[in-house]
Amino acid sequence: GCCSLYSSPYQSSFSKHDNNDGRNTDYKQTVVTTPDFIVTIHTSSMTTANSHAHIFVSVPSAHCYMKVIPVVSLYAGELDMLDRVKEAIMVNQTNPKAIHFGQAVATLLENLLLGSNLKTALEKVVEFAITGGHDEVMDACLRALGDAKSKSVEEVVQALGEEGLGGRSSKLPSAFTVPLYLLYKAVADAEETTDAQYTDAIRQNILAAGDTCSRAILLGAALAAASGSVPADIKDKTSSDVVSRVQKASKSIISVLN
Repeated sequence: GCCSLYSSPYQSSFSKHDNNDGRNTDYKQTVVTTPDFIVTIHTSSMTTANSHAHIFVSVPSAHCYMKVIPVVSLYAGELDMLDRVKEAIMVNQTNPKAIHFGQAVATLLENLLLGSNLKTALEKVVEFAITGGHDEVMDACLRALGDAKSKSVEEVVQALGEEGLGGRSSKLPSAFTVPLYLLYKAVADAEETTDAQYTDAIRQNILAAGDTCSRAILLGAALAAASGSVPADIKDKTSSDVVSRVQKASKSIISVLN
């Protein structure tokens, strides 16, 4: 629930949340509906969104991904796309790492939505890291690429945990490195992204355990954008309630674009 892009506004408390790096944190979380969030971002009025979001301000976590997808859908191809993404992330995260990794994800998705294949889109992420001087993003890209050639996903998350980089949690850079690792493996398997690659990558993400949903936001969005759609067999297994929420969010984006 805490990572659902289509949740209704709610506030829930979590005590002693295990961050997979030996720390426990008490915090509260607030989630804003995607349709309301889209309208708020588009009108550049952050007051409404800020009234709902008070947590994760300093946390370098993958919760930034939830804002990236609708904003990129609105502003792909626009010169201020990355600025808009930053503005959206800062509704409830001001940590530089969350902003930079969120913008890296936005770069990936924008290129896929504008017609690039997955290999080219991944190259654009590296370019973003180099030109922006975002060393942590660059390190994560290089690590993901190297690990894709020799390690299993279980070995990847285990090492990231042992090094205090997030492991199986939603903490960055791990929540970026693991999906990128799976995307690099997909590129190595075939030139074009297929339904089989989508399904295999999602299953591998599940096997990695931990905060699978945070990683799946990036992984699922990128693979679906690269292949043109979510595989039919996965859509058929999705509950009608979730489908309804996705459609509602999509209509909100389309209404703003129109």
